[in-house]
Amino acid sequence: MFFIAHTVASTEALGARGIRLVVAEQNRELVERLRERNVPAVSGDATEPSVLIQAHVARASLLVVATPNTFQVRKMVEIALAITRGVLERVDAASAPIVSA
Repeated sequence: MFFIAHTVASTEALGARGIRLVVAEQNRELVERLRERNVPAVSGDATEPSVLIQAHVARASLLVVATPNTFQVRKMVEIALAITRGVLERVDAASAPIVSA
């Protein structure tokens, strides 16, 4: 199972539960810090298909998007659905389970 997450705290919480994940992040310094902690991470804008492809979204069972920008969220979801041919399930934030550290 692959997840694409966004923050160090969420990656640690998911990793502690044995959930495999890949982080797509624009902040290169954060990507390097994650990699130092052995968290798979790619650097780039996740609204670009190449970044989601590099993050292995084709093998994802869930896409976690952590940004308040609804345009970016919609674009990431559309790209992920196209890459996975609709395999990802759409879950609205109000019904999604919350994972706390």
